[in-house]
Amino acid sequence: MTTQNINGNKPMIYIFITSDYKDSELVAHIGYGIEEEGIPFKTFVQEKNNSQELAYNAAQNSSLGIGLGVTSEDQVVLQMAKLSKENPVFNKTLNSNEQAKKMGSNAARMVKGLPFKSFKSEE
Repeated sequence: MTTQNINGNKPMIYIFITSDYKDSELVAHIGYGIEEEGIPFKTFVQEKNNSQELAYNAAQNSSLGIGLGVTSEDQVVLQMAKLSKENPVFNKTLNSNEQAKKMGSNAARMVKGLPFKSFKSEE
């Protein structure tokens, strides 16, 4: 499924999620992290169940070139459109809402050119 120009040219981060995960608390916290950094985002339900493919497609379709892919196994991938599908920025199984919020924040920080927040204190 192609989502080119879903929101016209409005710059935003896209989050592609599997249909069985659309009401997830984890996805909500990813959004909170993005919102706190002041960057708009939009979620789209997709049929694919591969987080790397979801993230790659999200990044390719986002006018900002930043996308996230989320699957029901709590696997989240942060992707930049300029990178290959096999080499995402982050590919992580998240096990807390705090980690999800940091992943969202890091997606927004890529847009703003700011350093990433670390996951190390939670591993």
